[in-house]
Amino acid sequence: MSDHSVETGQRKDRTGHSNNSLGGYTIPFLFWTPYSDLSEGEEVQEGSSFRSDWLSYMLLDLAGIHCNFPIFEKSWLSKQYKWKEPKVVTDLKQKIED
Repeated sequence: MSDHSVETGQRKDRTGHSNNSLGGYTIPFLFWTPYSDLSEGEEVQEGSSFRSDWLSYMLLDLAGIHCNFPIFEKSWLSKQYKWKEPKVVTDLKQKIED
């Protein structure tokens, strides 16, 4: 996972770091694991959006750490994962449409 995003000119005629464009909130993410028991949920994750601010929930799952609060909807490895678009991205999309 990249540590930051970069506007690449795909959405606007600009490049570089940006906190006021959708490209500024899109980062590349590649996940590989040798654990075959994770493959049963592959159809859930493949093509699914991933939130880097929810990375800790996935790492807790990988480590087998169970919490006193529910994390299954935020762990990308869970079949119960539910993508929730960050408010800042929703606001940017609305601004673009206006």
